Amino acid sequence: MSIHPLVARARRLWEDLAGVPALFPPRGGVNVVVSPESGMCLAAWVGLVALGRSAIATAPATAPWRSSETHCADFRRRTSERLECAGA
Repeated sequence: MSIHPLVARARRLWEDLAGVPALFPPRGGVNVVVSPESGMCLAAWVGLVALGRSAIATAPATAPWRSSETHCADFRRRTSERLECAGA
């Protein structure tokens, strides 16, 4: 299934804001990366953006990342069937 052009453009913008290479994974996935300089959220916060039934997340350091992975897995489990977006 193709992704709507607006969703693809929005993904590229958020991927750039991550501050490190972070691509939206295939449908239903969550990609978690460590990025202290992420522009997705406030400094020292965890950022999470879901578009087109997949998500990227940034964590400021390695320690919170493990916790973030757990939260992202839970997020994916609870929302993967409910995430709706134009063209998804």
